[in-house]
Parts: sequence; C-alpha cells; structure tokens
Amino acid sequence: MEMNQYLSMFIDEAKEHLQALNENLLRLEQQPDDIGIVQSIFRSAHTLKGMSATMGFQDLAALTHEMENVLDQVRGGRLKMNDDIFDTLFKGLDTLEAMVRDVEGGGAGQADVADLVERLKSLAEGGAPSAARAASGMGGSGSASAGTEERNGLDEYQLSVIRQSAESGFRTLHIRVTLREGCLLKAARAYMVFDALEQHGEVVKSEPSVQDLEQEKFDRSFAVYYITRQEASFIRDLIYGISEIEEVTAEELSWADQAAEPPREQAQAESAAASAAPAAQNRPKRGGRPPPGAGTSKAAAWRAAPSAWTASGWTR
Repeated sequence: MEMNQYLSMFIDEAKEHLQALNENLLRLEQQPDDIGIVQSIFRSAHTLKGMSATMGFQDLAALTHEMENVLDQVRGGRLKMNDDIFDTLFKGLDTLEAMVRDVEGGGAGQADVADLVERLKSLAEGGAPSAARAASGMGGSGSASAGTEERNGLDEYQLSVIRQSAESGFRTLHIRVTLREGCLLKAARAYMVFDALEQHGEVVKSEPSVQDLEQEKFDRSFAVYYITRQEASFIRDLIYGISEIEEVTAEELSWADQAAEPPREQAQAESAAASAAPAAQNRPKRGGRPPPGAGTSKAAAWRAAPSAWTASGWTR
C-alpha cells in the first residue's frame, strides 16, 4: 500500500470513532451514571489516540490522551459527570473533528490544544489519583494510591475488575509478547497486538506502560493482564498472526482468593465497565451540529495495514 492509502483508512476510521464519541456523549448526558456508556466512549478515545500516534498526528494523540484520562477517572468512580466535564469533552470533540478535517484536506492535523489539554488535566486531577491510569503509566506516579493493597502488581481496583469478570465467566490471562530482533516499528506492532486483543476482551494492565510502548521505551518484550472468554490457545494464535512476532506465552491465572468483596456499588460499576459497551444509537446531535460522518467501516483493513509497513519502507 502507498502512504495515501494508509491515510485514507485513518481518516475513515477516525470519522467513525468521532461519530461514536458524539453519539455516546449525547447518550451519557441522558444517563450520566451509566458506566457502560463511559466505557464505550473511553474505548473510542483510546483507539483514536493509538491510531493518531501511529500515524504521527501528535496534537490529535495528545488531546485524545487527556480526554481518555478524564474518562478513566469517571469509569473508576473517582469523578462524577457534570456540566463542566460534558462541555469540555464536547469542546475536545469539536477540536478533534476540526483536526481530522484538516488532515483530510491535506494538512498536518495540527491545532493549538494547550489550553484544552490543561483544562482536561485539571478535571482529571479533580478526583483521586487514577489507580488504573497510574498503573498503566498514563499519568500520576505510577503507583497505587495510599492504602491500596497490591497483588501480583495489580491494585485493588484492577483486582476487583478481574474478580467481577471471573464471576461472569471470563478468564484472566497473563500474556507476554516478544517481537523479532530488528523489528523497526515496535510501537506499531504493540498497537496491533492491543487492537487484536480488544476485539475479544479487555487489557487490564500493561507492562511496561502503554505510554512507554507508544514511545518505544522497551526492548522487544511486553506483557499484559487480560480478561476474555477465549481460550489461551486462541489468543496465542491470534497474536502469532501478526507480523514480526517471535514468541507469545499466555498463562491462565486464578483469582479466587485475591481480595475481599468490594462494596456493592463499586462492584456494580466495575461489572458494567467490564461488560461489552452498548452499541451507539442514532440521536439528534448536540446543538444541531452535523455528524462527522462515519462511512463504511474499514477496521479490518486498518488492523491489517501496518503489516506491510516494513516492506514498504515507511517509518514514523
């Protein structure tokens, strides 16, 4: 594939995720306590961030990263949705749409997002430090908050998500992936692994952090704690299907005795977060804004495309 074909796929996928963000934010306004909707918004922001970083659109990636941090605080119960958060997220969405339009028009997708990024950071800091985000290297000190007991490198929040998922019939896998020596696009390969995993479950924690993976601050191996209904052998085969993977191990873990039962309200929220997010519904757009335009999904093509990058010689 030529570079313009990658760019075309990025634009189509970005529009689709922006459409989902818009629709689900509108739904969340009507149901501000629905953690399932928050999880759906978080996934769209997370995927858009990874796509943007891989394609080199750093302003897009930076803005979606900070939106993701606020959403992480909300889905973890450390922030409650309010008018200020909604307004800031919608401003972020408007800015993302403008940057994607700029990319579509041949631009670099750049914008002055400094003020908006600072506002989002301030909102995220309005709650307690995010255990899930800190543990995954997306902000904070990288350690659990005071009084949080850790087991196997997982904090209490992550353990409770795993436990609730186990009660619903999910498996917990510890997966280690080693890339081939000389792999030129380590961040892209890591992104492809995460993208494949997210089709069949949830990544609870990454070692090293997601931020370090994106910046290629690792040698050749990384590991994740992962919840899924699939067998370990299925997940191994799935990852081996990605180019430049040297070795994959997937060990199923038992969490029966890991921690005491969390408070009922917390358990309900985390169970909703771990479940599949509801599909987006068509609703009138906030303030009459036209939808960004979804188009036909090219997710499969986007996931497959980076496998040709080494052959084509394109690097970030």
